[in-house]
Amino acid sequence: MSLLWRLARVQTGPEGTFGVMGLAEEPPRWVTLERPWKNNEPFISCIPDGTYVLRPHESVKFGRVWCVDQVPNRTAILIHPANLATELEGCIALGECYGSLQEHPAVVNSRQAVTEFHSMLAGLSDATLQIRWAL
Repeated sequence: MSLLWRLARVQTGPEGTFGVMGLAEEPPRWVTLERPWKNNEPFISCIPDGTYVLRPHESVKFGRVWCVDQVPNRTAILIHPANLATELEGCIALGECYGSLQEHPAVVNSRQAVTEFHSMLAGLSDATLQIRWAL
């Protein structure tokens, strides 16, 4: 069984790209934070809108995480805990809500949100993630 996740981007600017994420056909469960759009440039840009495969990945820095696969011209796009866009290298952070940290927009309770995300994917070998701008 593969789960379909949706990430709806709602705002972007120099401080990051902000969205909401959850299972398809359900209300969003978490908020998201990514780097601003910079033409899909590795390490400094969010990834293009699209439909991607999620796979488990063992990261040296973050341990067991989920990786967004099949992103054109990109590798190692992880969903991992982070609070600020500057802590991301093209990856996606989950949080329970938005707040601020060091006077910058941030996601709050990121580790808890990522732990919940992992528990919902427990036992699966893949899932699907659709990323789009909210209408």
